[in-house]
Amino acid sequence: MVVALLASLLAGLLLYSRERLNARLAKQKTAIAEAEKKSAHEQLQTFTQLLLEKNDQIEKLTFSLEQQTTTNVDELIHQSLLTDSDWKRFKDLFEKIHPDFFSRLRAISPGITQSEMRLASLMKLNLGNKEMASMQGISVSSLRGNKTRLRQKLDISADTGLEEFIKQL
Repeated sequence: MVVALLASLLAGLLLYSRERLNARLAKQKTAIAEAEKKSAHEQLQTFTQLLLEKNDQIEKLTFSLEQQTTTNVDELIHQSLLTDSDWKRFKDLFEKIHPDFFSRLRAISPGITQSEMRLASLMKLNLGNKEMASMQGISVSSLRGNKTRLRQKLDISADTGLEEFIKQL
């Protein structure tokens, strides 16, 4: 009976020790995931800030070129600021912060384009119309048209705000 009692006590201690170890491992995994998420969020903010600064510099250069009335002004104005490599890096960082955002967008609207996904991700970051237009290399009026097409593609009613819908995704 003493041996059985000692064996059950030992089994209980082993189970308790294993549960504590599992709890510590889960806590460490959670801490690592949170640290990665925080790091990705900081990187995304830094990257977004760099893009905004780059946009400001391009706007200043564009203004300067318009003053000089060179022949390449139209070409510079119509170039897209957010290149494919910029978009890929931005998208990777964005997906670390909002992992299922793009998959939910595609689930709602399977035919959504890359441009519309860019617009939706910029809206999710609470950027203003001027900043979003500048980052995409388009005018604010073109941005409004893009928002209207995105609203139609996502089948959002007129009384539901597009920005609020995107933020809730």
